[in-house]
Amino acid sequence: MFHKRLADTASAALDTADLASLQAAQRHVLSHGNGADRQRAAYRRRGHLPDVVDHLIHLMTAVDYGSDRREASDAP
Repeated sequence: MFHKRLADTASAALDTADLASLQAAQRHVLSHGNGADRQRAAYRRRGHLPDVVDHLIHLMTAVDYGSDRREASDAP
């Protein structure tokens, strides 16, 4: 997979903290999908394009509480 090759290549140039950030981001994308995946999921829920816009607005205006932050796709 491309992301694995990219991570393997980049990890050689990263310090421990950056490597941990890269691995966390990689786990997040693998478990939650990327932005396009989440936008398509927002659209699929009801088939309305405004739902995608609402999803993006929610995501961009969410308060960041660090590791406790929930993704818009995780919201009930």
